[in-house]
Amino acid sequence: GGALENNNKLFYENSAAFQEHFAGTFCSENNYAKANICKLIGAARAKCTQHFGTALIRGAGCNWMVCLAIWLQMIATEPISKFIMIWLPIELFISSGFDHLVVNEFLIPGGIIVGGSYIDSRVNFYNAFWNNFIPVTIGSVIGAWFLVFPFWLVNKDGWEAKLKREAEAAGAPAEKLTEA
Repeated sequence: GGALENNNKLFYENSAAFQEHFAGTFCSENNYAKANICKLIGAARAKCTQHFGTALIRGAGCNWMVCLAIWLQMIATEPISKFIMIWLPIELFISSGFDHLVVNEFLIPGGIIVGGSYIDSRVNFYNAFWNNFIPVTIGSVIGAWFLVFPFWLVNKDGWEAKLKREAEAAGAPAEKLTEA
């Protein structure tokens, strides 16, 4: 059986008693000791059963917010400002429900390991890959090309001008930076 089933054989007489309790009211009863396990299973279930298009859009939005955090911290000058400029967009993507692939690679297997497939058979690695990992990855690429790259194109002239100014201040010829 699964890892949760083997661990809980200590608390149940046999496997059938565990299966009966687990499939029944495991996450619906008022047992606060199991609340974190149930939240993990709920997150894994939501991510394994979402529509391909939904995961794609959530991946694109997440990439947009993460890139925005990087840009904002580059603009900030003081360490506390950098921290806040990183924190705000990341908090926004978490609260908006966007899907970050690395986070999902932790949450979904965690939900499967603690027994999410006993509560809902759709919580499995096949659905994790096809309903989440692949569309979120494609969404991240789409987010980079259609949401992030156009902003970089608009602002790259300022960045190149900054490189030229720094090179001239250091005494290097500025033409060599732009010829490559």
